[in-house]
Amino acid sequence: MQSDQESDPKPHLEALGAYPGGKYVHGSFKVSPGSLPPRGQGIYKTCMKAAVVDRYGPPEVVQIREVPTPGAGAGRVLIRVVRATVTSGDARVRGFNLPRPIFWLPGRLALGVLRPRQKVLGTELSGIVEQVGAGVTRFREGDRVFAYAAFGKSGGAHAEFIVMDEDAAIEPVPAGFSMEEAACIGFGGTTALYYLEKLGKIKAGQRVMVVGASGAVGLASVSIAGHMGAQVTGVCSSKNAALVRQAGAVRVIDYTEEDCTDPAVTGGAFDLVFDVVGAHKAGAYKRVVDKGGLCLACVMGFDEIVRMIAGRLLGGPRVKAGVALESPEVLGRLRELAEAGGYRPVVDRVYPFAEIVEAYRYVDTWRKRGSVVLSVSDDQIG
Repeated sequence: MQSDQESDPKPHLEALGAYPGGKYVHGSFKVSPGSLPPRGQGIYKTCMKAAVVDRYGPPEVVQIREVPTPGAGAGRVLIRVVRATVTSGDARVRGFNLPRPIFWLPGRLALGVLRPRQKVLGTELSGIVEQVGAGVTRFREGDRVFAYAAFGKSGGAHAEFIVMDEDAAIEPVPAGFSMEEAACIGFGGTTALYYLEKLGKIKAGQRVMVVGASGAVGLASVSIAGHMGAQVTGVCSSKNAALVRQAGAVRVIDYTEEDCTDPAVTGGAFDLVFDVVGAHKAGAYKRVVDKGGLCLACVMGFDEIVRMIAGRLLGGPRVKAGVALESPEVLGRLRELAEAGGYRPVVDRVYPFAEIVEAYRYVDTWRKRGSVVLSVSDDQIG
């Protein structure tokens, strides 16, 4: 039997951020004229299951609760989530486990000082359009789509439904892709494109080393760099070597046996070194980055900041870092790459939505291969 606190959605209405003009009235959610709930108007009582995070902490802080189902509203799309993922980014937010202490205060201000500002996490999903709001022309009910939800703008994908703006990062599921594969496109692919193309200006024929090559971002980077004509070396453990080669690496370095910062091991210098996991500080790669080359640091700290400045002032190998943000243009590009055979995400494990805590526990091991998927609902239309 549920307690009053568990059955009462009021404390968790802010978890979805789906009704900017809504109001809680006498145990029901009063929807403003600007927010159209699915299948009706006015007082909206239908609830959905969502994985709610009320405080920072271990996987056990994640609790599946019933919260109000969002409505599409004008210019917005209601998506029934079929598959979602638990990414390393979700795990970092849930546990407030930032990779470098220097970002503790900015992280708290961005994510929530005392508790997560967005209580339903999850950025990647595939699903079926359940309802479109007034004025929507890009999508129709029944469309199979995948999406990359903006943190703090669309609510989270760890729920049975999500509402997104029509012009947000939503695309049709690529031909030949399963809903599991489609759900995994956004996080790894967006990060890889941002670092390799926008920061790295990657070109065909370049020598590229990807450190941490067997995770979602690493495999996407190996695959996309190879598709662009680069000669890719992947760094991972021996048990993941075959997977990384299959993604497109021409050579694999086993980090448990060899030092990828040693030019005797790497066979010379690279045009680009992309450290996905923060395995080494940026300065450690100076011997294996060509003089005119570039080190891309997905995990940034004080050392990376200093070397970013020094590289500009003193010359030599440069260091670049940044934040890969979702965008409709990037997701569209990823769909094109996927359909052209340039990028196909790897699904490591699939967990039922009810076992999201177990999914988080596995992600927290930092040993996942590719992506961890949540099965939220079936993919039948209607």
